Amino acid sequence: MNERSRSLSSLNLLKSQDGYPIERKVIEASGRLGSLYDASTDNLIDRHAVQKVERKIPRRRSICRLLLGDQSKDLISFLKDIDFDDAIRQSICLQMVTPNGISRLIEYNQPIDENTRFLYYSYRARKEWLDVTAHQTNRIVAAPSLPTEATHMITKILWGFEVLCIIQILKNEFANPVDRLLHHICDQLQDNRIPVKLSSNDRQLINQLNNIIVYGSETCVNQSNISLLTVLTRIQDWQKDSNVHQPLIYTMQPLRWLYNNPQFDVPCTFPRPDNPHTARIENVINRINNQITDLGKIFLNLPTN
Repeated sequence: MNERSRSLSSLNLLKSQDGYPIERKVIEASGRLGSLYDASTDNLIDRHAVQKVERKIPRRRSICRLLLGDQSKDLISFLKDIDFDDAIRQSICLQMVTPNGISRLIEYNQPIDENTRFLYYSYRARKEWLDVTAHQTNRIVAAPSLPTEATHMITKILWGFEVLCIIQILKNEFANPVDRLLHHICDQLQDNRIPVKLSSNDRQLINQLNNIIVYGSETCVNQSNISLLTVLTRIQDWQKDSNVHQPLIYTMQPLRWLYNNPQFDVPCTFPRPDNPHTARIENVINRINNQITDLGKIFLNLPTN
C-alpha cells in the first residue's frame, strides 16, 4: 500500500460514521453527556455537561429476569447475567471502582445455592445523545485544554432505574410455589403491566419471604432490607418520577476519534505513579500471590499416603 492509499485508509477509519463506541454499565451515576471517562480504570475524569442534546423514548421500556442461584458461581459472575461486561466486572474485582446500585451484589454475604433467586428489573425512561462526528466534536464541546487521563467521552446515556432482589427460599418444599409466583411477577414486569396484579394468596406467600436483600438505583432504594411487596408497590411511582431516574448505561467514543488533537493520538496513556488505582491493583495482586504461596505450603505439607 502506497503512502497516499495508507493516508486515505486512515482518514476513512477516523471518519467512520458510527465511530468506535464502547458501552459501560454505570457504577458512578454523576456522568453526563460530554463528561470525560477513563476506560482503563472505569472512572469519570470530570462531570462536564452539555445542554444541546437529542432525546427519545426507548422502544423497550422494561426488562425483567429471574435467575436461579448456583453455588458453583461466584457473585461477580452473576453480574454478567445482568449486563455487566467483562471490562466493568474486572474493574470491580480489582477495586478500581466502588460498587453502587445493583453492583453492590458483590457485597452480599449469604450463601448462594439452589434455594436462591435473583429478581432483576430495569426500567428505561429515555435515551439522550450528542450528535458527534469524527474530528468535529469541538463544535459541540471543546476538547480538554490540559493533558488528561481520559480516553473517552460520554456521548449517549440510557436513563432509568433498576432493582435487584435476592431472595432466599428457606424450605425446599416451598420452592415450587415461590418460583411460580416469581415467574408470574416477572412476566408482568417484562410486559410493563403495572401495577403488578397479585391475589391474596400471592401476597400471603410474598409475606412469608422474609430473607430478602434489595439493591438498586440509589435514588429509589435507600435501604436493602425492604420487602418485595414494597418494591412492587413503588415501581409505578418510580417510573413516573423523573427525579428517580439515573444513568444506567454510558456509551462513549474515544477522544482520538472525536478530536483532531495530537494529545489524543495514543489510544491510552500509562497511569501516573501516584495514581491510587495502581496501588489498589498492586494490593490485589500481592494478596493473590500470598494466597498462592500459602496454598503451595499447604500442598507440600499434605501427607503422601
